[in-house]
Amino acid sequence: MYGAGVDGLPQVRFFSLREANSLIATLQDQFDRARELRDELSAVQSQLADAGHPLTDPEVEVDKTAPAPVQRLQRAASRVLDFIDGFSLIITKSNRVSSYKL
Repeated sequence: MYGAGVDGLPQVRFFSLREANSLIATLQDQFDRARELRDELSAVQSQLADAGHPLTDPEVEVDKTAPAPVQRLQRAASRVLDFIDGFSLIITKSNRVSSYKL
């Protein structure tokens, strides 16, 4: 069931209790993966801070003048952030696919 859109806002999809319960395992997997990515990013951020190159922006650019180990960490942080940015939960229901960005 979809609710009517209000003042230009998108319609909201309401799930039945049965539908919601059937999504629990999928959601758990997706949130577990999101936690893993958060932990991985946290570790890289700590290593960069320890190396004197803390992340100060949500966008990571590799500093070409930094030492090679710092550049590797910056690339790793950039990859994780790109993956998190593109991370979405796909729910397939009756030949319709909805994508929810995490």
